[in-house]
Amino acid sequence: MQTMARVISVGLMICGVLISACAGECKPESKITAAECRKFTQEFYDWYSVQAAKTPPISIEKTVKYKNGLFGPELTKLLLEDSKAQNAVNGEIVGLDFDPFLSTNAEPAEAYTAGPVTKRGESFRIPIFATYSGKKQVKPIAVSEVTQSNGRKVFANFHYVDSSPENENLIAILKALAKERQSHK
Repeated sequence: MQTMARVISVGLMICGVLISACAGECKPESKITAAECRKFTQEFYDWYSVQAAKTPPISIEKTVKYKNGLFGPELTKLLLEDSKAQNAVNGEIVGLDFDPFLSTNAEPAEAYTAGPVTKRGESFRIPIFATYSGKKQVKPIAVSEVTQSNGRKVFANFHYVDSSPENENLIAILKALAKERQSHK
C-alpha cells in the first residue's frame, strides 16, 4: 500500500513539475490585430512590387524562399509544387500563368495599397488596390487572407475579385492545376 502511495505521490510531483515548466511556454498565442495584418500586407506588397518590376521579375519560388515563413504551410507547399512542375517542362505552361500576388500577366502597377481590413473567423482579409498613372483603382486586384500560424502572421490565401467560383482563390487554382497535371501522367 505504501508503494502505491509513493508511486502516486511521485506521479503527482512529476505532473506538477511539468505543468509549472510548461506554464511559461504554453500560453495561448496572442491575437493578431487588423492593424498588424494591414501593415504586414502592405510591407509585403511594398517589397514584392519592386521585385516584380525587375527584369527578369522575381519568381514565385524565390519569393516563397526569400520570404520564408510569410506564407501558410498549405499555400507554401502548393506554390513550391507548382513552381517545381513548371520548371520541369520547357515551352508549355503547366502551372500558374499569372502573377498570383499582383493578379496580372502585365507589368506591375506603380504602387499597391492595402485597404480596409475585415475579420472573417480567425483570419483577416485585406483588399489590395493598384495605382496606375497616379490613380488608385476602385476595385481591388486581390484580397489577401492573413491568419496566425505558430505565433506569426502568414498569408493563408489570396482571393480574386470578379473571378469564377473555381478561380476565386489561389489555393483552389493551385489544387486544380495539380489535379490537371496528375490526370496527364
